[in-house]
Amino acid sequence: MSGGEDYKTGYDGVRVSAWFMAKGLQDSRRDFRCLLGTEFIPAIVQLMSPQGLTAFISSVIPDDSCEEVPDETEIIFFSSYEVYQNRTRTTGGRLFGNGIHQVVFDLDENTPFERRSFTEFPQLMENDLWIKTPYYLVDNKVDWMKGRNTHYIGVREDSSQSVSEFLDMIHTHMAVLQNNMPSGLEGFLFVITNKCLIYWANWSSPKLAKSTLLYSLRQKLRKVLNTISQPTEIPTSTKDNFKGLTLDEGDSISTQFKRCNPPDYMYGEE
Repeated sequence: MSGGEDYKTGYDGVRVSAWFMAKGLQDSRRDFRCLLGTEFIPAIVQLMSPQGLTAFISSVIPDDSCEEVPDETEIIFFSSYEVYQNRTRTTGGRLFGNGIHQVVFDLDENTPFERRSFTEFPQLMENDLWIKTPYYLVDNKVDWMKGRNTHYIGVREDSSQSVSEFLDMIHTHMAVLQNNMPSGLEGFLFVITNKCLIYWANWSSPKLAKSTLLYSLRQKLRKVLNTISQPTEIPTSTKDNFKGLTLDEGDSISTQFKRCNPPDYMYGEE
């Protein structure tokens, strides 16, 4: 099967990530994009699609003067939290966890906080927001490979606004959206850094994906990226003749691939 009810995923099975490129690539964004398109993105799909991967959206963020703007963002969905955790029972799952990422991204924990990559599970937005903690607005299950996904990054440029004021401002707008989700908005994820708002939205159709969302909030930020992720076929076999993807700055890819149920050993304790 390639879609349907079986592949709607709860938010306990998603990782939200914002990555900065590996130090060895920082002199060449072209090489960085090449590695993403020809090795990293295809490898994630080919290694993890047999192990419960249900959706994968990767975006190349345009180079920006704000040091907190990441170089790549992604949301990656597995059929459940349990399946994600048990991926390390396989060679492909272990490569996904460390080997592939460290070739492309800076994983050094000693990197200054504002330039430090992060990846986390999201939590339901309630009273307070925290830096580099992803949130979702409604506790539902969504198939993020279907419909259309939009991706936005905006930067706070008001130097008189403190980080806590920035968080409060975003919370106010997100609370309104949380209580008044527009028709066709199936899923929503966001994360905040000291200066950036990053969010993803899943819409039920390409037409609705063109809807204006959080307009008044976005008017208070400088836009870095505002795009509709392009559905892009990725073969699931490493034996297929596939040259990879040619990626440009600002490209956002919603990978399309043949999905399957994870093997039984991905469930339960060993």
